[in-house]
Amino acid sequence: MVDCGKANVLEDLKNALNGQQLNGIVVTHVDNDHIVGVIDLLEYYDTYDFLNNVFIIYNKYDETLITYDKGNKLYEEIRRRLSQKMLIKSYARNYNRENKVIERRRQKEELPVHILSKVQRGLMSADMLENDHVYITMLSPDIDTLKKLMRNWKNVTESSAKVKEDSNLKNQSSISFLLEFNKKKVLMMGDGIVKEVYEILKEFKGVEHIDYIKLSHHGAKNNNEGIEKFVDTFSCKQYGVTIKKGQTGENKHPDRDIIKGLFERGCKIYTSTDYECTEPTDLVHRIEKKSEIGV
Repeated sequence: MVDCGKANVLEDLKNALNGQQLNGIVVTHVDNDHIVGVIDLLEYYDTYDFLNNVFIIYNKYDETLITYDKGNKLYEEIRRRLSQKMLIKSYARNYNRENKVIERRRQKEELPVHILSKVQRGLMSADMLENDHVYITMLSPDIDTLKKLMRNWKNVTESSAKVKEDSNLKNQSSISFLLEFNKKKVLMMGDGIVKEVYEILKEFKGVEHIDYIKLSHHGAKNNNEGIEKFVDTFSCKQYGVTIKKGQTGENKHPDRDIIKGLFERGCKIYTSTDYECTEPTDLVHRIEKKSEIGV
């Protein structure tokens, strides 16, 4: 599961799993619309057995630093509920130790999961990826970006003057990752920067096609600038976006130029979220609403 929204989605998640275990949660960054639902979920950790062996990918960079309230609360819930071996950061050079722990905890009927750094994946060819194995490659952020974010957290919390949270830094610190399974490839952008991820992926061996991309930050222009390169280089024709409910003024995400460029290249864009737009000719109406997308 990638993020969990603002609301308590416990019952929806339980129904979606239909008796299966939840293996992993990726918390991309500490904006409330990504993190609050995960906190709610962990507060009920002891009530539901589908969380028994879950691992969490979340960048708690330095536990000696005081962080934003919600980020700190999530870390406290993780520390209280889970073994620290199951808390995984996105900026490691390799994940050999973490993968051994995940494999030891894996149930017989569950698929093997391998977490890779961009360094590890960059050294692998496509034929090294085994069938019926799940590969999750951490693409961003890098350690320097996280250091800047943590300094901002510290200043916001400790400064006597009113220091504002840096929303751009929070987005830049968002976890982006590539998920690969049986030659299918899904890119989850979180709220990350598309141009940065593109530069990383074009160097990977065996990544010639991407089947589906979740657009960054509700389809915002600055985050998704250059997304058309994924159509040209990786032949990706399916995209998803979380649409803001209000579609007026500053809330008018996704950016219409971004989705226009994708539509002009023959792409399909999907959403699972409700929105309100009274302009009948608005491009947003071409986005298809679906709860499940096949790749």
